[in-house]
Amino acid sequence: MSFIRIQDAAVIKDLAQNDFFFLVLVAAVLLGAGLGLIFKFKGTTGGSDIPAAIFLKKFGISPGKSIMLIDFFVIIIAGLIFHLKGIPLDKPLVTLMLYAFLLLFAGSFIIDVIINGFDYAQQAFVITDKSDAVANAISNELARGATAIKARGIYRNVDREIIMTVVTLKQVPRLKEIIKETDPDAFVITTNVHEVTGYGFRPRL
Repeated sequence: MSFIRIQDAAVIKDLAQNDFFFLVLVAAVLLGAGLGLIFKFKGTTGGSDIPAAIFLKKFGISPGKSIMLIDFFVIIIAGLIFHLKGIPLDKPLVTLMLYAFLLLFAGSFIIDVIINGFDYAQQAFVITDKSDAVANAISNELARGATAIKARGIYRNVDREIIMTVVTLKQVPRLKEIIKETDPDAFVITTNVHEVTGYGFRPRL
């Protein structure tokens, strides 16, 4: 089974000696992609992905963030053990721990990307006294729909309409310009959208 021992491959040995940083990045991509596919198809490796799956079910925390949190403490504990036992290493312990954190953060990000996909749209809530003007500008200049939601401002006890719209990432800067031009005092909330189905947006596969 020596053919699956990629750590013994010439390219891996060369990277470990001459470009350890790039080796860590390659490991992060492979780790993130592998765990992401396992999570996406409801599998498990029997490791920290098990509590991550529990966190997802119980608390709604994404697998990538859960694994990052769990393995963060694993790295800290492992570093303390290596330090207390004086185990010899090829590189300084702190350096290896920093590389491990880099691998962990990059891999966790890729896990969530594999599961959810890249954010490709944003949802905006616009709280303004000029809701009609903002909605018309969004429709005319961005060719996007907008929905008026009846609401009441608690601070001033005023009934108003909140404009909700979804735009592509490329349209976000122009959306902000439109709102600023129409009502500089508008209160705007934007959030990432992982999936949008409907006219003007491609569906997730």
